[in-house]
Amino acid sequence: MTKQELIEMYRFCLKNGWVHNTPEDSVWGEFTDRNNCFKSYLKNIPEKDEIHILIGEAPPYYPNKQIPIKVNRKYFYATDQSCKTPYFQEPFKHFVNSDNEDWHLKKKPTYLKNMADKGVLIIDIFPFPIYQSTKIREQINKEENTSFPEDTLSNISEFNKYLNYYFLPRLSSLLNQLGKRTFKYYLFAPKLTSIQFLYWASNNDEIKEKLVNFDNITFESKAKWLNKSLEDFIQKIAETDVNKKSLVNLINNHPIFMNGSGQPSFNDFINGKKST
Repeated sequence: MTKQELIEMYRFCLKNGWVHNTPEDSVWGEFTDRNNCFKSYLKNIPEKDEIHILIGEAPPYYPNKQIPIKVNRKYFYATDQSCKTPYFQEPFKHFVNSDNEDWHLKKKPTYLKNMADKGVLIIDIFPFPIYQSTKIREQINKEENTSFPEDTLSNISEFNKYLNYYFLPRLSSLLNQLGKRTFKYYLFAPKLTSIQFLYWASNNDEIKEKLVNFDNITFESKAKWLNKSLEDFIQKIAETDVNKKSLVNLINNHPIFMNGSGQPSFNDFINGKKST
């Protein structure tokens, strides 16, 4: 990705209030560092076997911090930043078949190589820190029921435009680099982003067919959603639009692996444990 392409993407996100107004040279510099780290591990991807792609969301900018210190931003592909996060440790334990790590930062390059050797990669929907205190996120985090913008889930939403114009080309470029393989996608982004992604995927068969699913594991609705306002929101849109109802079916079939989502942890899903 060129600097011009990244900055264009950043400006689109800034216009929609998804990121802070950060100096563009800083945006490019941080992306370049992480991207170089990511590319250095691509050479470890095996030439055969399945490729497991974790679809995440870059770590947040915290409120009242225009450019917060790095300790608050735990990137997957940053060897000087923490590996003590669920989206790093849980896939590592499963794919590398190890649950005895003491998670030293100095070992992170080795951890990343171990996962790449097993065909495990992560690609962030947003390749730079997102703004965590948007209005829609604050509404979702409230317990009481509330109304949501009508175009939060729609084919003409700004989020859908972003996925089509900016995320999909990056994903396609990655797949082309990896060649003809069998791919599996795992949603590791927070609830709001993952649900909007699933809605978009419902109209993209090529993406949807690669998403892992629950198979024969049944999860009750109340056990699945810890956040009732989000559950009410999903039920509400399902009642008003036949097309949007397919989103509920997608959510019932495809797990969201993110702490706080109400879905199973990655290990519970892999081991077939049912939520209670």
